[in-house]
Amino acid sequence: MKVNFFLSQRGLKPFELAAVVGNPQGVEILFPVTSHIPSYDDWSINGTMKLVESKKFKKKMNRNSAEYFS
Repeated sequence: MKVNFFLSQRGLKPFELAAVVGNPQGVEILFPVTSHIPSYDDWSINGTMKLVESKKFKKKMNRNSAEYFS
């Protein structure tokens, strides 16, 4: 499945994938059943949507992809 490959390739949780593709409704649905991630400074739906747009998060995604394909 393409989604499972994307999640494992980048180390993303499903709610993070929803945020990455710009689906706040998906984040809202998945957020209550997602365990808190300590590295998230703003543990909220809006905070998650902002975080995935940050350079820090994008760098992490690229690093995880590089490690997966090494």
